Amino acid sequence: MGTSDPGTLNREAMKDLREAQSMLFDKASTYTKLIFGLAYGGFFAFWSGTKQYLTPKQLVWSALLVTVSLMLFVLFEVFNAAILSHMAIRFAKSTNVPVADLPASLLDFQRSSARLTKALAVAWYPTFFLSLSSGLVGVAIVLRGWVHWLYTTK
Repeated sequence: MGTSDPGTLNREAMKDLREAQSMLFDKASTYTKLIFGLAYGGFFAFWSGTKQYLTPKQLVWSALLVTVSLMLFVLFEVFNAAILSHMAIRFAKSTNVPVADLPASLLDFQRSSARLTKALAVAWYPTFFLSLSSGLVGVAIVLRGWVHWLYTTK
């Protein structure tokens, strides 16, 4: 029976966990972008087809709320892309050092990227909630106006 260094096993397990976490984050991010993109496209297609059945107030409020939702989502995605690009540049700089300085440089990168990642996570929750809720209210206004028109026309 061979024995393994517990530190090596721990480092390998942590590496596997980080890779799994990164894969889950990437998949969730891609899925969210896809769903939101389809939802916005679907809303504006439905909205343009039903806007003649809405009151001017319903028309303006629904478009405004969904546009606010879309802007919040897009602004967060731009902010996210900027942070991730900054982190990629920082990572490249931290690995472009003499071999003797590499552990300290990577540790510094890890600390700074942890702060940025935390800031993204903190910003994501309120942005997601506001984007989702304003979008859903905008959709509800259109649906209510359309259903009302369906039941009141003869």
